[in-house]
Amino acid sequence: MFLIESLVVGGAEKVLIDLVNNLDKSKYDITVISIYNNSIYKDYQIQFKNLFSSHIKYTFLCDTANEQRYKMFNRLLNRLPAKIFYKLYIKGKYDIEVAFSEGLPTKVITGSNNKASLKYAWLHTDTSNLLKEINKGQIESLKRTYLKYDRLIAVSKSVASSFKKEMNISIPVNVLYNPIDQNSIISKSKEQIEDITKYKSFTIVSVGRLVKVKGYDRLLGTAKRLRDEGLLFKMWIIGEGEERANLEQYILNNNLLECVSLLGFKSNPYKYIRQADLFVCSSRAEGLSTVVTEALILGKPVVATDCAGMLELLGENEYGIITENSEEGLYRALKSLLLNKERYNHYKKQAIIRGNYFSMDRLIAAMEEAL
Repeated sequence: MFLIESLVVGGAEKVLIDLVNNLDKSKYDITVISIYNNSIYKDYQIQFKNLFSSHIKYTFLCDTANEQRYKMFNRLLNRLPAKIFYKLYIKGKYDIEVAFSEGLPTKVITGSNNKASLKYAWLHTDTSNLLKEINKGQIESLKRTYLKYDRLIAVSKSVASSFKKEMNISIPVNVLYNPIDQNSIISKSKEQIEDITKYKSFTIVSVGRLVKVKGYDRLLGTAKRLRDEGLLFKMWIIGEGEERANLEQYILNNNLLECVSLLGFKSNPYKYIRQADLFVCSSRAEGLSTVVTEALILGKPVVATDCAGMLELLGENEYGIITENSEEGLYRALKSLLLNKERYNHYKKQAIIRGNYFSMDRLIAAMEEAL
């Protein structure tokens, strides 16, 4: 059983779907449970649950559309001991129970009434960033939570290293890179784009939720600086989120409509990545960026801020450019590729080489061995 908060718009959700769809169905009888059937954030209502293969059982614990039940559910979730909550809501008995994201899923599975089950917790986030938002008492409580697990699985070496350093608890941490369905990505990338025209201008694309941590405010600041210097480019930003109004206002205030487009959420972002010349990740923090991996699979040169996992994906600027985690860093890296065609072509070749590394068969085999 895999437990996740919801199946709405996000890299972890897409990774979970690719993972369970590709695990050997002759070995595993798989159930996926989401705590909420929808995101609690109104902007994120695009569902991924219809992407499961037919042999995957899917259910949810709380319907967010029923406001009264939603409030009651949250009161129980926050006030009941994990064991009582688990007994009330989790049906069935499982040999392996996986909290596939930090937070609520990790808390709920600690209440499992099956002492014999193997309990795994997935780590997607740099722990040092996570701990900035909680106090010392909450940190100690979090340590006690993770001590109830048999094994932790980190999506990158840097995520594993951060967890070990910050939490300092004696539980094995395995590193398993996210499995990515490269055949599906390549196939979907060949679909036609109908809502925007690809001009001759150099096109930069980014994909992610429009939230502060993704750094789109810095990316727009970079776009303004490049435009003011007379450099010609188009920038497509794909995603939805709470920062949309602020980003739209910045675009209007700085007359960026000619070069920057907020395209909203796209169920198939791959066709836009394929048509673009360059992918940029402007995040303030990541665990292991799924979309950077997908861009490499599509052979796109990548500029990424220095976040957890980027060194493992791009090497020491071998397969893409890892820049200082700031607006200045983004500006310098993007300008260098806009002005230097030879450097751009070098990273285009390197992206194709690196993209071939992410074989679904190889990564799923490692996953099955760990489970």
